[in-house]
Amino acid sequence: MNTFRHTRSTGFASDRFGRQLQQPTSPQPSQQQLSQQSTAMDALENRINAMGEKQKSNDERMDSMKADIGKLTEFTKSVVDQVKGMQNQISGMQTSVTDLTANMERFQQSMSQQLAMTQ
Repeated sequence: MNTFRHTRSTGFASDRFGRQLQQPTSPQPSQQQLSQQSTAMDALENRINAMGEKQKSNDERMDSMKADIGKLTEFTKSVVDQVKGMQNQISGMQTSVTDLTANMERFQQSMSQQLAMTQ
């Protein structure tokens, strides 16, 4: 025969005579344990705050680096444009030298022909 019954109304076990039996209670933490838990929680909170500050610092550094990259990109574009301009100038000078060389050759031929006619 089961000597313990569980009653739904109170949630406590009772003996066969209906007397409520004392439930075993979970051990209550000592003041020292509570203090240690509080200290651990404070340390954890401080660590979380420090991590948040570090993340904020990292975000600021990232924003600064993005701005620097933007400036470098603009500078690089400027240099590329200048180099293209210089390439165009060099190409123009090469064309001028080629034209000048052709003119000098024609002038030399003309002078050679005139010299041959005078001899």
